[in-house]
Amino acid sequence: MPFPSRFKEDFIKELEFVKNKMAETPNDLSKIYYFSSIPAFIKRVFNFEYNKEILLIERVLSFYHSKINSELRNALQTRMQLIPPPNFPSIKESEQEIRNALPEFKAPDQVPLSLMNPKFFVILLDYIEEFKNVVENDESMLKPLEKMVELFYTQTGNGRYLLKKGLIKLDLK
Repeated sequence: MPFPSRFKEDFIKELEFVKNKMAETPNDLSKIYYFSSIPAFIKRVFNFEYNKEILLIERVLSFYHSKINSELRNALQTRMQLIPPPNFPSIKESEQEIRNALPEFKAPDQVPLSLMNPKFFVILLDYIEEFKNVVENDESMLKPLEKMVELFYTQTGNGRYLLKKGLIKLDLK
């Protein structure tokens, strides 16, 4: 079933924006944050033009966004527990010495934080592009959704096993 026509142009722009933002940030949590706007956009659409395929796509993408986001945050929390706290100067030292001891502030989405295989996001960006193309051509969105689901599944224990065993073969361009 094609994407509802009155929202199609805006959705294509949103997919392009998401893809570009995900490509430019080095931070995995920021990549997943930008990805979250895809199911959010779809949810707004079915508030006006409900159909079961749109509902299925939104629910599946929301589920995987939440799952990957949770796993990334758990991995980050585990990583932070392994990193010793910084050595701060004693209270007696000057304010400037304390400032010098603190790391330079960077916007959160500019801090390189890679907890996942970088190929995951390269492949996901390809699948978002494919998703955008089927929306543009009024084709069914289920095939690119199926590819995204399989890609997300490779981030689970059993999915990694099946990937290494060769039973899952990701469709790479």
